[in-house]
Amino acid sequence: MMSDLAQWIVALLSGYFIAFGFLALIKPERVKTFLLAFAQSPKANFTEMACRLVAGMALIFNAANMKWALVFSVFGWVLIGTTLGLLVIPWQKHRQFAQRFVPPALKYLFLTGISSIAFSVCLFWASFG
Repeated sequence: MMSDLAQWIVALLSGYFIAFGFLALIKPERVKTFLLAFAQSPKANFTEMACRLVAGMALIFNAANMKWALVFSVFGWVLIGTTLGLLVIPWQKHRQFAQRFVPPALKYLFLTGISSIAFSVCLFWASFG
């Protein structure tokens, strides 16, 4: 039961990354708005943290059923570890970090979109291929 749920969450994660990637390529202004909204309020911050934790746990639970199990397990643990790190600092500090580093990164939105699509394909293939 848990592995089925984890596999569905990984499939949803793959879908999220492919949608994000295509949106970054065809509607970059919309993606910029989305990325700049991270950590702008406690609710947005904790929603992001909850999604990261669920995604990390799903990757860990599903890794044994995936190609490159070690890679996705480590990725899941890194996701959980960084999320826990972000949870122990005040959300305002996370917002300050995002306000400083997201705008310069937006110059590379095309590359981000291509990378997101490539990651999505790898994730889906590793999980279901």
